[in-house]
Amino acid sequence: MDYKIITDEDALIAEKDTWTEICAKMPNASPFQTWEWNYIWWKNNEPVDSLYVIKAFEGKKVFGYAPFVLKDGWIEFIGGRDMDYGRFVVYQKEVPVIEGVLQLLLEKKYALRLQEMAAGDTQLHIVQKVLCEKKKYLCYQTTRTMWVQREKYGSFEEYFALLSQSMRNKTIKVGLKKGLTMQAEEVNEKVCEEIQEIFDNRQEVRGGSHDISWAITVIREMNAQNLLDVYIARDNGKPVGFLVAMKYRNSVYIWLVAFKMEYKDAFPGQMLFYQVIKDAFANGYDKVDFMRGDYDFKARWECSLDSNYTVCVYRRRFARWKKKVALKWRPRLKKIVYGSKFLKRFYKKHAK
Repeated sequence: MDYKIITDEDALIAEKDTWTEICAKMPNASPFQTWEWNYIWWKNNEPVDSLYVIKAFEGKKVFGYAPFVLKDGWIEFIGGRDMDYGRFVVYQKEVPVIEGVLQLLLEKKYALRLQEMAAGDTQLHIVQKVLCEKKKYLCYQTTRTMWVQREKYGSFEEYFALLSQSMRNKTIKVGLKKGLTMQAEEVNEKVCEEIQEIFDNRQEVRGGSHDISWAITVIREMNAQNLLDVYIARDNGKPVGFLVAMKYRNSVYIWLVAFKMEYKDAFPGQMLFYQVIKDAFANGYDKVDFMRGDYDFKARWECSLDSNYTVCVYRRRFARWKKKVALKWRPRLKKIVYGSKFLKRFYKKHAK
């Protein structure tokens, strides 16, 4: 197996057709493996000189791509923490392609951070096999993922009846009585401004320094490629929530959701999920993938469950030790902070 490192835009564009052909054959491919996602994300949200895609081939036959960027000595999937499924773009010769790419990177002494690899995917286990004996190796669970497989249910009505009585009567039916409208809308400047407004409102209440400007251009360009829809929840025309859903191979992937907290009694977040799931049944989609995010929020739906893992190889043992300490103590500290009104107020004030 031979390997070529792609570091410039023209070379990446030249691989589009072959990349798309391989991705279409992958049984577990998601929108995050498409050429369009990787190109659009890198072009808009990564340093120009960070591109580090690795092409695996024998003669004229291309077997796959590792969709990477190189930043500050770290190799990671394009999209990093903002994408939900990290995978190599490979169909045939999966084991030798992935093993060869990893050995190449280890020889170059890069640090590796392969984010959001699904436990149910063979690729995670190939990566673990190659790296698990490295002294600075660390693999840890990051998030749970959830999805609705339509073939398990005869109709939306049958699916809805399987939800808990509390979910049906105290959330969905209450939300429907509030009269919110929820539908996919044309992605234009007005809708993008509404997305920004809703997200800013959510962050003002929750605290933190995150904004959503990084996603706006990606939303516009993915929508232009017919790979993404935006749903807006409205109260008498006023935007109160949004949901961004990608579409790929007859499946829907819910990527981003937010709503204005003053409307929480109308359950706009859950109502947007309700509308997307209902539309998916009506339009014959095979799956609605909630992907990662707020587990408790999504667990109220009838769905299947998996976990994502991040695999790292550090350059220094101290960095690995520091990460292990953070993984152990961060959940405990978060519980303490959010369990105290004073600490919670302090965090919201100073985290901006």
